[in-house]
Amino acid sequence: MPGDYPTLATAILEAADGATITLAPGRYVEQVVINRSLSIIGGEPGSARVGGVAGGAVISIRGTTGVTIRGLGIVGGDIGISVIESSDITIADNIITGSSFRGIDVVYGAATVTGNRIQPAPGPYVIGIRVANATSWPESVISGNVIDHAGGYGIAVNFANVTVDGNDVVGGDRAGIAINEMSHARVSGNAISEASRYGILVHDMSHAVVTENVISGSDEPIKLTYHSTVELSGNETD
Repeated sequence: MPGDYPTLATAILEAADGATITLAPGRYVEQVVINRSLSIIGGEPGSARVGGVAGGAVISIRGTTGVTIRGLGIVGGDIGISVIESSDITIADNIITGSSFRGIDVVYGAATVTGNRIQPAPGPYVIGIRVANATSWPESVISGNVIDHAGGYGIAVNFANVTVDGNDVVGGDRAGIAINEMSHARVSGNAISEASRYGILVHDMSHAVVTENVISGSDEPIKLTYHSTVELSGNETD
């Protein structure tokens, strides 16, 4: 694509289960839904740009397994990439810009989210990456992402089991990384800066192992609230 199919949506509709769709550089002004095993791959990261349509999710992955989204530019939408009731999902090496509420949103599901660059639209409730309502699903992994100035949280985890490792989070007026609502998380090797209130928040009966993180520019680098527990070692704070 382009050439083989007129739109990305058409390619998804006509692809066999387990197929790989390779996007040529260019703009794809679309919102698409993936509900079976597929891979969508770009060339140079961000050279194939999908989105540019107001509202909703640019790419929705629903009720499936075995999906990979790699090397795309995702532009606009309320959510860049949405994962609902799905597992064995890989979201890697994408550039996600201008999302109004969530850059990547995983709800009732599990995903490996790695190597993405996320710069959402400004706003007090915006989250770069969220995993929520997923305690009965496999653990999600959030690693090696760069999140630049999400308005609310850089990374937020609610009712989920997650590893958060080696991310670079800049901004987050509420917290750079928040482990909320009876979640369990390993939070290690992250660099968190300019998260004005909390660098890492462990909240509401959650448990986190917090190791080897570097936190700067927060009023409270690490905050523990509401019957939560935390194991700390090797963190650096200013």
